[in-house]
Amino acid sequence: MPSLRSFDKLTAPRMEPVADGVWLMRGGLPLRTMNVYFLEEPDGGVTLFDAGIEEMTGWIAEAGERMGGIKRVVLGHGHPDHRGGAPGLGVPVLCHPAERSDAEGDGGQHYFDYSRLEWRAARFALPRFMARWDGGPVRVEGTVSEGDEVCGFRVIELPGHAPGLIALWREEDRLALTSDAFYTLDPQTTRYGGPRVAHPAFTQDEARAGEHAQAGRARARDRLAGAREPAHERRPRPARAGRNGVTAADGTLRGGAGARAGHAPRVPACGAPRPAGVS
Repeated sequence: MPSLRSFDKLTAPRMEPVADGVWLMRGGLPLRTMNVYFLEEPDGGVTLFDAGIEEMTGWIAEAGERMGGIKRVVLGHGHPDHRGGAPGLGVPVLCHPAERSDAEGDGGQHYFDYSRLEWRAARFALPRFMARWDGGPVRVEGTVSEGDEVCGFRVIELPGHAPGLIALWREEDRLALTSDAFYTLDPQTTRYGGPRVAHPAFTQDEARAGEHAQAGRARARDRLAGAREPAHERRPRPARAGRNGVTAADGTLRGGAGARAGHAPRVPACGAPRPAGVS
């Protein structure tokens, strides 16, 4: 029989460097498809972009503590699988003004239409998963809008999938952190593929969502043509550690843990710590 330690290792989220001052925690069973980004703050600690699902709360808190403390959470949008860990972290939560009522309310589920899912099993399972993933309403203490700065990134408004959907863009290394502006994962089959419009069952405005998905495909084509990493909204390929930082999947040296001596926080490995606060 597998030990509890083995089970902890199986279920623990994975933490990986993405670029200079940016780390990604991937969690959620069974495929770790829920993303939380840790962004280095200039004065120490980190800001989170999105908060994953409720079962990740303890892992997020422990990783944040090791990195100098979580200063705030900025939600890409307020759906249950993006706000899930936020209520249990005890830090200020920010989102776009158009997303505030959903983040503080039902997580946007008033416009979800599970009947539009093609698979009967998905129509049965996904509402139940959504309820399990959700940590509940959050108290929004501030808002961010187009052009605002977050840890060296600029806020980009991408309404469609959700009314207040945002992404973060950093010009210096052309890094975009997106939050369901387009899908690369089929929520019914869990299969990965190219960028596509977010599924209409979970989307508030399909036409506007389609515009942003089309833009995502264009960025992906640019990357294949030789552009530097345009977005991080797909199944991430692990970065590999270099002597002076972190080499991203496209071979570009981006810095990372230890790349700025005496300044970068310690990055924890999500092995099998105690997930405090998670039932």
